[in-house]
Amino acid sequence: MDNIELVQDFLDIYNSNRNFTQQEIEEFYDCFDMWNLVVERVFGKKKRWTCPVSYICKVEDKYFSFDRHEGLTEFQENEEWEQPYEVIPIEVKKTVWSRL
Repeated sequence: MDNIELVQDFLDIYNSNRNFTQQEIEEFYDCFDMWNLVVERVFGKKKRWTCPVSYICKVEDKYFSFDRHEGLTEFQENEEWEQPYEVIPIEVKKTVWSRL
């Protein structure tokens, strides 16, 4: 399956409001990662055994978040993916203080 066909399949499933299977989410994410469509990885606050991670992927002119909790040890498996959802970038101005 080529890039254009896979992107269209993803958008078709997403727009149909059908839930993705775990296998579909893994395949789409793996391909998006391989094709450098993952534009950002956002790590949440670590828990004892896992850390929430959001992978933001740019698919055509839209952004989608692929979320899951990743194991923090070699014995802790990654949890299942949540359903991907569309996100938008919001620019935030932040003041940072520096010592003189």
